[in-house]
Amino acid sequence: MKFNEITDLTNTKDLIYKDFSCLSETIDLRHFNKKRRMIREEMIKEWLGDQQHSIDYNHLKIRIEGAEFNFSGSYSNYKIVFIKSLIKVGIDIEMYEKISLDSIHLFASKDELNNLNSEFASYYTIEKATLLWCIKESVGKLFDVGLLKGFDTFKLRRRDKKLYLGTLLHPLSEYKVNIFYKMFDDFCVVFAKFQL
Repeated sequence: MKFNEITDLTNTKDLIYKDFSCLSETIDLRHFNKKRRMIREEMIKEWLGDQQHSIDYNHLKIRIEGAEFNFSGSYSNYKIVFIKSLIKVGIDIEMYEKISLDSIHLFASKDELNNLNSEFASYYTIEKATLLWCIKESVGKLFDVGLLKGFDTFKLRRRDKKLYLGTLLHPLSEYKVNIFYKMFDDFCVVFAKFQL
């Protein structure tokens, strides 16, 4: 598994990111959450402009002027992120404040957090825990299971000074996954793709 830092969320042609925090003055988070899908659809329409498109939310496919893409989306507070790709993709966004230090043990083992230490030594524990959460969420979407089977379905391991994501779903040798991430002051974004 390779970790690749995303240099800029707003300058990636296949990724849309928007922060609607400015709406917090007029619409509370509960009401915003009810409108997220509608807002996402408006983001996609704005992003695609005049291009003809259709979206299949059941199969997570988007057709743009005859070409078919996979897509994935995620929300956290007033932030929405969406990605399209020719190959299968999963994405997650999460605010650090949403992860509780008291509940880390529910989705991450001490070994997993320790394994992140060498790659991400400069980050706080809550940031590393949120990153691990997002890795597992995005890879779960990649394998079409979300976290239905639980966070233990995917385990981050270190072997020969490299990080690997073990899974009970498929043999490790069957798939290689690239992890793309971006850490911000108050949240992180992770998307996962199979290596070509």
